[in-house]
Amino acid sequence: MAILNKINQSSSQKKKRFNIRYILAEIFLITAGILIALAIDNWNTDREEQKMIEKYLIEMYKEYSNEIERMEKRKIDLNLELDKNTRALNIIKNSQYDSIQVLENLLLGLGNPVSDWKQFPITKEFLDQNLLYKIKNEKLKGEYKNFTFWIDVNKELKDFAREQYLNTTEPFINSNINFSTLCCPNINSSMIQGGPKTNYKLLMNNMELWNTLSFRREFILINSGIIDGQTFFLKNIIEEITNEVGKENLIEPAEMDEFKKVMQGIGFFPQIEEDRLKVAYIDSKGTAFKAGLNKGDIILMVTQPDEEPIDISGMDIFDVMKLVAGPIGTTVVLTVKRTDGTIEDVSVVRDVVK
Repeated sequence: MAILNKINQSSSQKKKRFNIRYILAEIFLITAGILIALAIDNWNTDREEQKMIEKYLIEMYKEYSNEIERMEKRKIDLNLELDKNTRALNIIKNSQYDSIQVLENLLLGLGNPVSDWKQFPITKEFLDQNLLYKIKNEKLKGEYKNFTFWIDVNKELKDFAREQYLNTTEPFINSNINFSTLCCPNINSSMIQGGPKTNYKLLMNNMELWNTLSFRREFILINSGIIDGQTFFLKNIIEEITNEVGKENLIEPAEMDEFKKVMQGIGFFPQIEEDRLKVAYIDSKGTAFKAGLNKGDIILMVTQPDEEPIDISGMDIFDVMKLVAGPIGTTVVLTVKRTDGTIEDVSVVRDVVK
């Protein structure tokens, strides 16, 4: 009997040890499963965040490319204005009374305030979402840390130009020059001409005119220098964005213009709505409308001639434009979902811009 009790006791101890090992193994497996699940979840979250960052970078690339193009045109305008300013100041400095008519023409536009403030809305939205620290490219991250400086500089320059106009230029014009002769050429014809005449001969010796033109010159030079600095800064960022997302994912401004021409030619413009590409506008004179495309249609697939359909769900709008664009006279097939839920193919002939 004693021997039987010892056997049972020994068996019970083995079962306990087995149960403990089993419980520990269960805990280990559950813990490992939780950790793996968390790791997968974190990986998925990180991947989605990186995809979102890449989309932002592509959109910001477009924002900067357009801004550089605008600033280069603005720089040309400033150079022309600086030349006019130089000639006007030289006429006054040298007391060239026989050039008063020339001086009057050179002062055209002086009565218009200058406002040149770019807010970079896409970049501001990106920075407000606190995504900067998740950019893996350290050089690009460093460039973005300086971006708020340029936004602030733009705002300060706008405020500076406004204050200078209100406190200096406008009061001087009110007291000394017939404003209707100074406004922009494109609205000059709509102004009522006449009234008191400006005595430009007297103004040749007026300190206020000299200082007003000198203040204007100061602004032109400051603005021109800031444009140079900002253009250099944006080109550096564009270079780093290109390195980060790959040139194949970006659209050059000239290329984008060609896409726009094609979209205008076939007569519709799409927009992203809940990750779907929706026809937001359609021209009744365009080939897309004539082919049967309607406003509100959801584009599901794009098919090139003699190729398989491409599912565009979740695709960037400009990637879709790459698919829709093509040689004039060729056909692209758009598979669309109508507002009533039916799905149809619409064959659109690529046309020229009317």
